Amino acid sequence: MTDLHLITALMAANSDAVGFIPLPDLQHRFVDRGRYLVTRDRRAVRRGYLIHGPVHIDRTVHIHQAVIDVDHRRRILGTAMIEEFLDRAAAAGATRAILRCADDLDAIQFWRSLGAVKIASLEGGKRRNRSITVFSLPTLGKPNPSRAAYGPFACLHGS
Repeated sequence: MTDLHLITALMAANSDAVGFIPLPDLQHRFVDRGRYLVTRDRRAVRRGYLIHGPVHIDRTVHIHQAVIDVDHRRRILGTAMIEEFLDRAAAAGATRAILRCADDLDAIQFWRSLGAVKIASLEGGKRRNRSITVFSLPTLGKPNPSRAAYGPFACLHGS
């Protein structure tokens, strides 16, 4: 299974939470440009992904989607993936990361547990009638000594 297949499979399985990006857009905007990470478990099996916008010096980077396979949530994989992303974005000079999360999803607690700060609220559209929280991850660029604790977990950018 390629990274693109993993991303599309997890996106389809979680479409009510993360929405859907057409395959040509996903391929062109994210995969071909290396704007994604894939996280693996201790056995090196791919279990999740994060897709993001361009990373530029002194700019904000947008996290478009972050998904961990439902059977592997709450096992540190998501935290390790986000920390890896933040480390890489900071190394590339980004100032912060922002993301949107529907208020009715369990993921809202995940983002808060990482120290995400609410910066806005949006209406989520007529179909789902959701409220959306826009978060900022202010820890960009701050060293995190706990990263060493994730030894067997690997996040690969554009693998």
